[in-house]
Amino acid sequence: MPSKQFLLEWQLVRLKAARDRLIMELADVSERNEHLFKSLGLPEALSAEVESARLRVSRVWRDLPVALWESPAAREVGGHIAA
Repeated sequence: MPSKQFLLEWQLVRLKAARDRLIMELADVSERNEHLFKSLGLPEALSAEVESARLRVSRVWRDLPVALWESPAAREVGGHIAA
């Protein structure tokens, strides 16, 4: 049977992961609907952390090399599906 210390540490890891996911989801809301995000009335420290996460994600996407490729699968062209 796992020790109480192990279970507490495991729970802490899970809580930290859930917190990180929440911050990223809030960053997504902030990016997509700033009015909704502001209406949440989050504490300033949390809003700042969400903004920091949003900027980090934006920077990652900006720095990724653009790789143009076409799938052999059907694709949308001019509003129509082309094979």
